[in-house]
Amino acid sequence: MGHKKDSVFTEAKLILEPNDVLYIFTDGLLEAENAEHQAYGERKFIKSILANAKNGLEMQRDSILNSYNDH
Repeated sequence: MGHKKDSVFTEAKLILEPNDVLYIFTDGLLEAENAEHQAYGERKFIKSILANAKNGLEMQRDSILNSYNDH
């Protein structure tokens, strides 16, 4: 999906500590456009995450979805 024969991938290890959160998403989230053809973008995504970083995971998820849908 979306990679070329000569694509290079790297391996990395990440140690998560208790209460760490790892967000996994595709570029489709950031590149999604609204009716005015404006991409949702990394800035709005990060702003939504930071605004709710101290809240529970469900509230964080809902905040991201609301931000995306309001975009």
